[in-house]
Amino acid sequence: MLGGKRASIFRDKFHIDKNTRILGLGSEGGGSNINFVLKGKSISPGNVYIADIDRILVNKGALRYGFTPVVVDESGRLPFDDGFFDIVYCSSVIEHVTAPKNIIWSI
Repeated sequence: MLGGKRASIFRDKFHIDKNTRILGLGSEGGGSNINFVLKGKSISPGNVYIADIDRILVNKGALRYGFTPVVVDESGRLPFDDGFFDIVYCSSVIEHVTAPKNIIWSI
């Protein structure tokens, strides 16, 4: 989980209100990480989208925190238009990428 100091910096650097739309990419712990980072902010939980290839994790985050679950297939394509999110939060994800580099760079 993102340390308290780094979470505080994140909260201070971004304008976050109830209408802010955030994509938590790679919903480590079923959204527990982004939930910790957003602690004390008045964001609407439905405006926090947690995306992962693991359906169980994103559904866990939806049930526990009220976040919007997004199951991403192996292609990695997200079902959103460019500019849909105000903030994209991604922590501890790159080490889980298993596709060959030439495929990743062509996406």
